[in-house]
Amino acid sequence: GASEVTVVEGLLGYRHDPVSGIIVQVAGDMTFLKDCCITQQTFELPTVFDAETRINAVGSHAFFDNDTVEHLIIPDGYLYVCMDSFVNFQNLKTVTIGKDVSLIEELAFSSCPQLCEFIISEENTHFYTSEGCLLKKDTDTLLLSNGKIPSGTKIVGPSVFVDNQNISDMIVPDGVTEIAPLAFNH
Repeated sequence: GASEVTVVEGLLGYRHDPVSGIIVQVAGDMTFLKDCCITQQTFELPTVFDAETRINAVGSHAFFDNDTVEHLIIPDGYLYVCMDSFVNFQNLKTVTIGKDVSLIEELAFSSCPQLCEFIISEENTHFYTSEGCLLKKDTDTLLLSNGKIPSGTKIVGPSVFVDNQNISDMIVPDGVTEIAPLAFNH
């Protein structure tokens, strides 16, 4: 017969599937990915926890200290990437962002020294890329940078250059109207 999988339900809505290794936190209609096994250089985040539960966000402090992943895919169905979701991914070079992602919080990709390219779904109405950087469409806010401020930026968001030690000769292009507090804090 079919084997039964026991899902362990914990405090604060945490659920763990010991077979897949996926840990989620359920809060209302949001299911936040909190951990899973990452062993591939190109890694697509899981979208299914169990028959009833679809994962639709990456939780705060979900992943840290990874030197395997070079290409991360946040698939369609994901809505949010929370603060400190991916910390110290030493070899991460590209992040693909699916059509449904509408919020990427500050420091979502902190201490990712090789991150230099964002690939946005053509159907995503919230973000765009310029010169390898990630910007919010409606406000032209720079969210994630590879060390520069691309032309067309109006607002430099918080903590954008928190990891960048080489900002002494940065050029701020014409058109920047606001630099958020702590944009250059490190």
